[in-house]
Amino acid sequence: GLEDYYFKPMMYRFEKGKAEPTKTVIDVPEVHAASYSYHPVTEKTGYLMVYGIEENGIGIEYLAQVLKTTDGGLTWTLVREGGYITGGTSHDNVYYSTFLTEDFGVVAFNCNFDIDLAGHVYYTTDGGKTWENMTGLNNLPRDPDEEWDLESITLENGVYTITIRAQSYNQCLCFTSTDLENW
Repeated sequence: GLEDYYFKPMMYRFEKGKAEPTKTVIDVPEVHAASYSYHPVTEKTGYLMVYGIEENGIGIEYLAQVLKTTDGGLTWTLVREGGYITGGTSHDNVYYSTFLTEDFGVVAFNCNFDIDLAGHVYYTTDGGKTWENMTGLNNLPRDPDEEWDLESITLENGVYTITIRAQSYNQCLCFTSTDLENW
């Protein structure tokens, strides 16, 4: 069963002047069949997002924990655990995630069989401690019969730019916002 699949992520740091990288095993709470993604925001600060899979045979993936480093990956602090975030349907998986600043991050789940884009996209403005649905996404002008996924998000000079992609791959749309609600 899934209880046999626990992973501990490893961070390899390559430092100037050293022939071998420094390997750090990151101690995260056990999560069934976990995967990880790392998002650096400065030279020393970054976030590790830890994903798990429900042990119910359906395969619901969820955001389990968020860890933060401020020393280039030597030590990690658990920012968020428990109260898992899911995309809400039985075949969701994490499709996209990022941290753009020390405070702002996004996790988006695949929108399989569901046109409610906002129900699958979450953001944080406090470094991963709390997460909210990006509800303004449901007001985007787009084909209502298509399933859409968040392809990317950027932040420049206080303006967020998102790209969403139709799952049929026949179109991508870009929108901008300064408040994450009005696009």
